[in-house]
Amino acid sequence: MDKLSVVQAFRRIVERGSFARAADDLGVSPALLSREVKLLEDSLGTTLLSRTTRSMSLTDAGRLYYDEAAEILDAVTQIETRIRAGVGAVRGHLKVNASSSFGQMVIAPMLPGFLDAYPDLRLTLSVDDRVLDMVEGGFDVSIRIRPALPDSALVARRIGTMRQRIFAAPAYLERAGVPQAPEARGELVRILPDWELPAPEIFAVTASRLGMDAKVTAFLDHLRAAMQP
Repeated sequence: MDKLSVVQAFRRIVERGSFARAADDLGVSPALLSREVKLLEDSLGTTLLSRTTRSMSLTDAGRLYYDEAAEILDAVTQIETRIRAGVGAVRGHLKVNASSSFGQMVIAPMLPGFLDAYPDLRLTLSVDDRVLDMVEGGFDVSIRIRPALPDSALVARRIGTMRQRIFAAPAYLERAGVPQAPEARGELVRILPDWELPAPEIFAVTASRLGMDAKVTAFLDHLRAAMQP
């Protein structure tokens, strides 16, 4: 058993008033519990339980250890309960890193709608064309546009493809002519439609292999929707 398990077992022994009953609750043998408590007492240099063949009672040190340990175990349980309750909640502080162009052109316009949908969430967007250390920067997710990502301890999920095409200003085409018959409307007109630059992938990179939390999942879902043509 590890130390926390030993402390939990000690508490169960005291509350059940019996090694046998505590062992039955924990699914272990009474002999194992007796051995673990003896090791605990040896590590503390004192006796926690006075026991005979017919009775068991706490020593003064045992009572102090039980009272303090019970508070610690209850606090751990409360923390775990709060964390489990918040796992599916989209709230807290989300830190996102992306390149300058992608951050300004794709992420920034979607943020008002995203934050309106999740009012309990606070978001910090850091735009930088350098590849920053996610762990050192404290980022929850980094959006990186690369043909491929090298192997690393980070977890990369492909969320889209960046299409790169060739466009020209209408004024330029009027002056210089169109290389081929184009299609396109607006301030720019696409030229050479049969030619495309390499299409790098869009990756969402996280530091944990344990899975994304709710706020990261919600952000990436919103981002995927924003990137739809």
